[in-house]
Amino acid sequence: MREPARRAHPPSETDDSLTLLLLCCHPALSTTSQVALTLRAVGGLTTAEIAHAHGTTEATMGTRISRAKQQLVRAGARLTPPTDADRDARTAAVTQVLYLVFNEGYTASAGAELARVDLTREAIRLTRMLRAAP
Repeated sequence: MREPARRAHPPSETDDSLTLLLLCCHPALSTTSQVALTLRAVGGLTTAEIAHAHGTTEATMGTRISRAKQQLVRAGARLTPPTDADRDARTAAVTQVLYLVFNEGYTASAGAELARVDLTREAIRLTRMLRAAP
């Protein structure tokens, strides 16, 4: 953030973080479920942190995440790369995920630290990669 001219480097062969986010935002799920499941499975946030970000209870969010997993199983969903038809929707969901990861890092909802620089840094890095992606 101190270097506004800095651009995202092309994704390296070993960094599949952005790809994993896109895979997790499966079109068989609603956007809300995509975001919640992705925050939990890939974003590294706890169910309580996700619930706080969505303004709901931890129990409600836990149920939502569990139902999203079950829905993927019932649909026989496979983690496949986005098609041209669903790329925009998946990208929009990933953008929401990165926004919420950044927010949790900027003002942590739990813990002794007010901010979690690791989360904000990663959200910024991945957002730059997403913006630079074709």
